[in-house]
Amino acid sequence: YMNPHPDQVDEMETWLTKVWGRGRTGLYFDEGYVFPKPLISVDGVPMVVAAAWTLPDADKWIFLVRREHVDEHYIDDVLKTYFPGAEIVIVEKLTEGQASTCLLAEDLIDAEAELTIGACDNGMIYDLNKFRLAMDDSETDALAWTFRNNPTVQSNPNAYGWVIMDHQNRMTGMSVKKAISDNPIRDHAIVGTFSFKKAKYFFDGAHRMIAANRRINNEFYIDECMAVLVENGLRVKVFEEDYFLCWGTPRDLKLYEYWRDYFFYQKFYQKIR
Repeated sequence: YMNPHPDQVDEMETWLTKVWGRGRTGLYFDEGYVFPKPLISVDGVPMVVAAAWTLPDADKWIFLVRREHVDEHYIDDVLKTYFPGAEIVIVEKLTEGQASTCLLAEDLIDAEAELTIGACDNGMIYDLNKFRLAMDDSETDALAWTFRNNPTVQSNPNAYGWVIMDHQNRMTGMSVKKAISDNPIRDHAIVGTFSFKKAKYFFDGAHRMIAANRRINNEFYIDECMAVLVENGLRVKVFEEDYFLCWGTPRDLKLYEYWRDYFFYQKFYQKIR
């Protein structure tokens, strides 16, 4: 399920992994978990590490973490164990959403460098070569990572961001926290990972969104930022991953572990027969 050593990516790139989360960690505490979500074990490593390992490799990693996770759980030391050269940005107080949190790292990132933003509570299986081809396409300024055909979305489709796109795989709009059809399993749902050919595209879009006070559920979402980019003439395309591994809630994680163990033991029994 996890690839701890993705192929090295050429050229200068910056990957910003957004670890800091809002609210949903409480679901794990309610179920008796003693660690915050980013540090809950997935395949024997902290969830945030498992998530980051499924991103393409990069020259620079930046993690945004909550102050209490540093003071109470030493998440900064944990991250540096797995990513020795990483920059750690400590988020001192509640922000106004994903985009606001990520902007805390703006001064650490070359505006001309490639940037990918990811979350701590999901993994991804995809073809790295296809990703590089998509990013290197001269007709692409940014990518919204998506998934389809995953029953996870059916229980609450209004919990996801949805891409509205044309026949050329280009985004024409976004619907954040609101389904776009009666059959959401076939629609492109946002993973929570976004790639920008130049980091300044994200910075500009996020600042424009905040200046216009474009909130969803009173928060500034990166999903909505992508819509701002489209409105301002940037070419945003969809990158559909092969499989979405969801760990957002205790139920998601238990479902993942169930099927992981099932397939492991299926292979084991086949070998000993």
